[in-house]
Amino acid sequence: MNYNLENRVYSKLNPDSHSEIFPIITVITPIYNRALTFKRTLESVLNEMHLRIEYLVVSDGSEDVLQLRQIFKEISHFDRVKLIEVEQNNGTCAAINHGAKHAISDWIMFLGSDDQLASGGIEKLMEVISGLESEKDFIYYSMVYEDGIARPRIEPPTHLNLEKYLKHINVNLGTDQELGVLIKREQLIGFPLPENHAYEDYFHLQINKYLSGIFVPIVVKKINTDLKDRASKPIMQITSNKEASKFMGQKDGFETVLFTYHKELIRFAPRYFFSITKKYFKRTAMLIKHQPMKSFFPRNTNQIKLIVFIIYGTIKIIWKKFTISMGAMLFK
Repeated sequence: MNYNLENRVYSKLNPDSHSEIFPIITVITPIYNRALTFKRTLESVLNEMHLRIEYLVVSDGSEDVLQLRQIFKEISHFDRVKLIEVEQNNGTCAAINHGAKHAISDWIMFLGSDDQLASGGIEKLMEVISGLESEKDFIYYSMVYEDGIARPRIEPPTHLNLEKYLKHINVNLGTDQELGVLIKREQLIGFPLPENHAYEDYFHLQINKYLSGIFVPIVVKKINTDLKDRASKPIMQITSNKEASKFMGQKDGFETVLFTYHKELIRFAPRYFFSITKKYFKRTAMLIKHQPMKSFFPRNTNQIKLIVFIIYGTIKIIWKKFTISMGAMLFK
């Protein structure tokens, strides 16, 4: 691939002055052993570098860091594109948090090492930012699969809070409900991604509860659909203590979600409640095969409470459905 895109990418700027342009958005890509598939991700970002963006790639202990260094050597003329190296692999969340500390823009978005920016999406987000009538902490946007299927298929309301977000997840569960997020750097520093490999659930619940955000129907990312090429590894392929510890982190992450938000989940998103519960027990069952069973007995009162919350929530949701069904039958 030819990375010498300077003439095309900087056609809208004075090449002698582009280093003085302060970026509005920082795009962060955590990467681990993905140098080969990362090239198309990088090219999609370079095609948007005529805009006021900064691109930080965090190598999270990658074993192919020499290949990454060579790639970045070829594009060294892009002074707003940087490779940040972390010696030890600490996971996606830790890599993003580390990158956020190096960002200089006001807004931050995440881009997977096998995904791409959709052409024109960043520019439209910038237009949204400049047109905000009130202070917002985050902006949700749409994504699209490479085969053209948009996500989410059913859009959430424009203005969001925890109740509206949970109802959105509950209605769309199983139909590509995920949203991309652009978040203020100061808020990401204040609400860092939980480094327990279950950030997608807990992080979004946290920002919808404590921060102010909106949704805009703008496609900003193209999601890779080649499952063989995805970074994540199926649970059944756990083969080492290191991999098992990551899934222990997932278990603990789902445990945190259930313990912190069980009331809201039961009230506004019962399907989502059961989905998180299923993931929690599935991780637990798989990990029992790879680590001593004693690790999964209740270790403190919070874990005992969690089991009580799950039983209580299950009974309450079933009873609610039963009463609704009976009421419908009586008033037919």
